[in-house]
Amino acid sequence: MPLTLARTRPAVLRARQGNPVGKTPRVPAYAPAAPPEPNNDPTEVLDDAIARYSEPHRSRRERGMKKQPAPIPGVPQLSVRRETRYVLADVSDLRDLLSARADPNTYGVTTQYLDTADGTWSKDPCQPRIRLRTYGDGTAFIEVKLSAGSRTYAKSRQSVSSKPDGLVVLATSNYTRTEYQVDDLRVTIDAGLTDGTRTFDGGFIVETKQQPGQKLPGWLKAALPAPSDFSKWNFVSSS
Repeated sequence: MPLTLARTRPAVLRARQGNPVGKTPRVPAYAPAAPPEPNNDPTEVLDDAIARYSEPHRSRRERGMKKQPAPIPGVPQLSVRRETRYVLADVSDLRDLLSARADPNTYGVTTQYLDTADGTWSKDPCQPRIRLRTYGDGTAFIEVKLSAGSRTYAKSRQSVSSKPDGLVVLATSNYTRTEYQVDDLRVTIDAGLTDGTRTFDGGFIVETKQQPGQKLPGWLKAALPAPSDFSKWNFVSSS
């Protein structure tokens, strides 16, 4: 009996190639819109950032805590990191440990805690925290910060020359910061915290700043006490 080659029907072939039987591949009907022009106005950038990352109908996870939203040209993008705070009466041994691994960088910091005139953050602490940070050399940044879980924050910054219009100052803090950058780990030691009338007398405020999921190295963990819930905002706003 002569051999015959089996013929594959066109519909079956399309199905094997990933196209449903009887249907043709989808073709976009239009090209995507061009991205908007970058926005360099600090006040408008701040408004855009707040609107994007604090929509009340979106869950905290959707606001960038677990999954970053798509970037918007001209708008500062949120960077997520874990910040753990400690309060130490003496930091001489800690300074020695850190200085053996990185050069210290010391500078003054003035932080103004801001809110909208309507009290957006004051009424709802789940909304973005807004701060104006000014450093010893005069460099200033508007910072938008969101809580993303236990000691984890999503943050964006925008360089400014002064406080944007429409924002009010709730309180101000001043302190001297020494920072150490050890690979991907940043450690800061804050001294002399004051609100202008009172000075924090509980010691030094130490913070470790790292990517979520990153563990502290053993040499540093052994030198630190249990984490503290101390808050600079609570200190300066309680006067």
